[in-house]
Amino acid sequence: MSRRLPPLTLVLGGARSGNSRRYRFPPHLLVRTRTAQRSAHSPGATSAGAPLGERLVAALTAGLDAGGEEGPVRSAGMVVCGSVAWPETDLRVDWHDRPIAELASLWQLWEPQAADYVTRALDPAAAPSYGVPGDEG
Repeated sequence: MSRRLPPLTLVLGGARSGNSRRYRFPPHLLVRTRTAQRSAHSPGATSAGAPLGERLVAALTAGLDAGGEEGPVRSAGMVVCGSVAWPETDLRVDWHDRPIAELASLWQLWEPQAADYVTRALDPAAAPSYGVPGDEG
């Protein structure tokens, strides 16, 4: 089953896909074709060593700054896959006046905890407690 991605979603493939970068843009929605190019090649999106989520937010911001979509942007999202068999990050903002900025805020909250939630799924006893009822060992 294919998952519908919100407009201006940038998908970067990794070792699992056998493709170092893969971008998906709905070209019929973009104001200019260079919007996708600016997203893909923005300094923040290509920062070596930066977390993938940070690079995705930078690419989405660059795309918006380059003209964005035809009409107002109301949603943004990112799905990041890494070393496990499921998406490690799946963030989405819908029907917001500034969805990319809100997505960036969500990423800032999520990123410091992301690895801990992978640990929780793989080895719950080794994961830190976040005060969730039922996990107070």
